[in-house]
Amino acid sequence: MSTNGYPFMSRAAVLAKITAEPAFAVECVRIIEERGGFMASHRARAAKLISGLAAGKPSTTQLQDAAELAARYSKTLARVFRERDLAARPELAVAGAVFGVVASAPPPAATTPVPAPAMPARAPTVVAPKAKPATEAAAPAAPAPKRRGRPPGSKNRPKDAPAPTKRRRRT
Repeated sequence: MSTNGYPFMSRAAVLAKITAEPAFAVECVRIIEERGGFMASHRARAAKLISGLAAGKPSTTQLQDAAELAARYSKTLARVFRERDLAARPELAVAGAVFGVVASAPPPAATTPVPAPAMPARAPTVVAPKAKPATEAAAPAAPAPKRRGRPPGSKNRPKDAPAPTKRRRRT
């Protein structure tokens, strides 16, 4: 938990824990693999690492690889851990709403909504559309705006077209 009251593990906290605890880095790699996998640029390296981790006790190079890979996904991992915390402790949703990481906080459990009294059914009222005044109906359409700039084709002559002659021709 941070000093500002944020109850979830932040991205920086995930990074710090990945570098401090190799077992946590391995767990993070497995979480990423379960949740949809790695980016294409990491996929081959991650597949090799995961097969090595499944084989038995990981070596120090595999642990370093796991920490490097997991560090790239720290933002995603922070979201995963936040979702897990919210599922385990729904009361954190209120604090999450304060920080903008939860869409809306559920109402506190102590309050019960009071049902609204039933209103009698009313027949729908039909309102006729208002007629337009004669001045609005006869108003002319606005003129089209004038085109600005060069006329089309003045500078867009194809390169292979013959150049215009400088001499005027009689017709």
